[in-house]
Amino acid sequence: MNTTRKWITRYTRLLSSPNGVKIRDLNANVVVTATEEKDGFTLIESASSFGYVKSADLEDYIENYPKNCVDIKDIQTPDLSDAEQYVLWDKFKQVNMCGELCVAYLLQISLADLLTKWKIKAPSFFVRVFGTGRARGTGSGELSEMLKLFEVNSVQLSSVLKTYTPGGLALFADKSIVSVNIDAVTGALRGSGVLHWVVPLQVMQERAGMGMVGYYNPFSNRVEICSWREFLASARSPYGIAFT
Repeated sequence: MNTTRKWITRYTRLLSSPNGVKIRDLNANVVVTATEEKDGFTLIESASSFGYVKSADLEDYIENYPKNCVDIKDIQTPDLSDAEQYVLWDKFKQVNMCGELCVAYLLQISLADLLTKWKIKAPSFFVRVFGTGRARGTGSGELSEMLKLFEVNSVQLSSVLKTYTPGGLALFADKSIVSVNIDAVTGALRGSGVLHWVVPLQVMQERAGMGMVGYYNPFSNRVEICSWREFLASARSPYGIAFT
């Protein structure tokens, strides 16, 4: 039996058979495994449930960019509804891991390796962030401290980049961590929302105020892209760190 990954394009119903009774509802953007198609309906599997949906409500799920960019396989939470950046560490579910993951990404080490060495090398600094067990969010100064533990020097981004322009950000592609706002549910960049760290990787310049930005997003632990305008609305002004 041939299977392909599809995604649900709109709110729809999972049916027991083509034109059968409803099993449950499916939200838009849910990724499913599709098998056979019959009479305009496709047999799918979603969260261990099998059933049919209208074929018109499905599109191919295409992945063009790297995923699982930082090794977290041994500590990632088992809940499939969690963000990729959620991990189990020191007996707690850790959700504020975007800064640590960005540092691990730039150092090309696993998250567990980063946390273990950090706890050994600078226990007081580690406790300052992790407190009694659960980590809080990190500031730009703390990102620099983490990098310094691995003998990597950095400066505050605002000291070398006064405002965001495509050419300016391109100078620090793949060697900076920048602050943005994201949607708390999807992890997508947005004009307001949850503060978050990402690593810009590539700036594709196009005319004035256009273009695209490729970036590492810890929320999904993968490389994503957005328009320059989306990035600018989310990041606003330079805040973060850059390698020296």
